[in-house]
Amino acid sequence: MIKVTTAPASEPITLSEVKLWLKIEEGETVEDTLLNSLITASRQWVESHCGISIMPQTITESYDCWYRLFCLQRNPVVSVTAIKYTIDEVLTVYSSDDYVVDLYSTPTRILITGDAPALDNVPGTIKIEYVSGYADAATVPGPIKTALLYKIGSMYVNRADYAQRYLNFSLGLLKDYKSEFARI
Repeated sequence: MIKVTTAPASEPITLSEVKLWLKIEEGETVEDTLLNSLITASRQWVESHCGISIMPQTITESYDCWYRLFCLQRNPVVSVTAIKYTIDEVLTVYSSDDYVVDLYSTPTRILITGDAPALDNVPGTIKIEYVSGYADAATVPGPIKTALLYKIGSMYVNRADYAQRYLNFSLGLLKDYKSEFARI
């Protein structure tokens, strides 16, 4: 299971960029609340579709047992904060000396080099916490930003449902960023 434990502090697209894309006057503020919610919704949609994190955020993945190799589901990974496991109903930190993180592979891999301790027999007993996402909005690849703008435009214009042609174009822009773990 994957869970966002700390959401991004900012979005990859600004309200001004969206207004320019949609040809809305900068001084027009009636739709600002809606547009800001569409920015967040489109980022979340792209993240889910591609299996990536666009902006820096903390992710926690849960596992039921030890594996020699863990492949993290959200890239790009910046750092692994901790690996924790439950033994005798106590959450314990696994020593960072007992694993190696490969930040250069996609997906990011964690190789367990030490002994795997005993675990409680409960779902999600191992928790891997990490930071994932591009450094800031300036480092987000252009095709991802363009796909976000198309998605926002589609949701703004077609409030009941979105037009399939925009979705297809957006999906084409995102194909190179889609992770093997993506659900959609």
